[in-house]
Amino acid sequence: MNILWIDDFDRSHTNERRVPFVKPFGDFTKSIQESLDELGGSQKNAPIFLQDNLKKNIHPIFWYDGFVSGLEAIVEEKFDFIILDADLPIDEDLIEELQKEASFKTNQLIDEFRKKGVFPKVSLEAGFTLYFYLIQEQGFPRDRVVFLSAHTDKPGVLKKFGETKAIPPRIFSKTDSEEVKEFQETLKKFSENEHLNLRRGMLDMLDQIEKQSLSTKPPFDEKNDDPINVTAFVNGLRFLLNDHRIPSSEKDIQRFYLVLCDYLTKPFERFSIESLSRGSYRWKVRVSKEYVMPAYFMRNWIAHDVMNNSHSQLSAKDVGFIFIIVIKSLFNHSCLEAFKTLYAVPDKPIDLIGLLAELHEKNYSSPPECDIFELIRLKGEKGRKPTNWKNEPFVAHLYASFLFHSLEQCSTDVYKEGKTAYYFKLRYRIASTKDDFFEGLKPIAYQRLHELKSLLPPKQS
Repeated sequence: MNILWIDDFDRSHTNERRVPFVKPFGDFTKSIQESLDELGGSQKNAPIFLQDNLKKNIHPIFWYDGFVSGLEAIVEEKFDFIILDADLPIDEDLIEELQKEASFKTNQLIDEFRKKGVFPKVSLEAGFTLYFYLIQEQGFPRDRVVFLSAHTDKPGVLKKFGETKAIPPRIFSKTDSEEVKEFQETLKKFSENEHLNLRRGMLDMLDQIEKQSLSTKPPFDEKNDDPINVTAFVNGLRFLLNDHRIPSSEKDIQRFYLVLCDYLTKPFERFSIESLSRGSYRWKVRVSKEYVMPAYFMRNWIAHDVMNNSHSQLSAKDVGFIFIIVIKSLFNHSCLEAFKTLYAVPDKPIDLIGLLAELHEKNYSSPPECDIFELIRLKGEKGRKPTNWKNEPFVAHLYASFLFHSLEQCSTDVYKEGKTAYYFKLRYRIASTKDDFFEGLKPIAYQRLHELKSLLPPKQS
C-alpha cells in the first residue's frame, strides 16, 4: 500500500524538527524508526533525506510539503491511502514559483480551480480543495482519505463541509492520544487488506515494465507466432486495475479475480500439453515449464468454465502468484519484491518433501495415469469419469503443478507379482538445480497448498 502524506510541518527547516512529526504513525513506521532517529540527530537538513527515509517504510510513505507539490503527487494517481493536513499555507508568490516546475496537467488544474473560483484563498481551504478533487474528480474512496492535523479544533474545517452538504472525511487530531491511536488502527486495517496490496504490487510491476522497457522472451516475442504487444498488454491490465475501490462482496471479488486471471493467462493458449510436458513450445523453443505449465492449466480451467465451484475460490494471494509466474514467463523478470506486503515469510522451515509425498500418495497417484501433470490436466475435463470437476479444488491443483516441478525422479524399480503382473516403484528427491526465483516462490506456493490440501478429494481407486 502506497501512502501519500501532504503536510508542511509548520515550515520546519531542519530534520531534527521534522522527524517528530512522524510520531503519530507509531508502530506503522517501526521498520524505519532507527534510520529516522539517526536522521533526527544528524546535520542532514534537506527535506529529501526525510522523504527518502519514509519511502523505505514497508508500506512506503510519500511526503509532500505543500498545496502545489501535493496536487502534483495526486495527479500521478499512484497512492492507495491519502493523509491531508487541514492547513496548508497559500503563498501566491511561492505558488507561482512552484508552478514553473510543475507538470502541464498540474498547471491546468490550478488554472481550472481559479476559473471555477475554488482555488483556496486561505490556508485552511487548501486541504479541503485537495480532498474534493480526490473524491469528485478522481473518484478516490472517501474512507481512504483522512485529515491528520493540529487544526481540527478550528471551526472552519468542518464548516466548509457543511456549506457543501458533503460528508466530511475522518479528521484525526495530532494532539489527541485517542485519535492518534484510531489513526494508527485505520492505517493498519487498510495496510493489511490483501486486495489493496495485490493491486499495488501489480501496478508497481507495470511501472517497472514501462520504465525498464522490458521486452518479451521466446516464445512470446516477435520471432514467434502471435507475439505479445507489451504496450497493449500493460494498458489492458491498467484498465482492469483502474478502480481504486475494494470490491464490496465476495461475489464481486471472485468475478474480478477471474477476469484478471483470464486476461493474464490468455497468452498461454499457444501451448499444447504434449510439447509443454517436455519443456518446449512446438518442440523447438525451450521454456521453463515450472512457470508456464501452472499458467497454462489456469488458462484451460477458466476457458472451460470449471473454476466456478465452491472449492476453487481465488484469493488475492492466488492472483498475485499467477501474476508473478506470468511475468516470469513473458519477460524472464522477477517481481517478488513488489508483493512483499502480500506474502508473509513462513515462521518455520517448510517440509516440502513431506507435503508432496503425502499428496502424491493420497491425491496424485491414481491409475492409469502415471505422470502427475497429466493427471492434474485431466481433472479439468468436464466429461471425464470418475472425476467430478465440480468437486475439484483447482487453486490447490495450480500450486501442486508448480511445486511438483521441484522434484526429480532418481530411480525406477520394477517388481514382479507372480507370472502375470508387475508394478513400478518410483523414487523422487528435491531437485538441486532450481534458480533463486523458484526458491523464493516455493515457500509462497507451499504455504497456500498446505492451507488448501484438505479440499483435495482422495484418489480414485
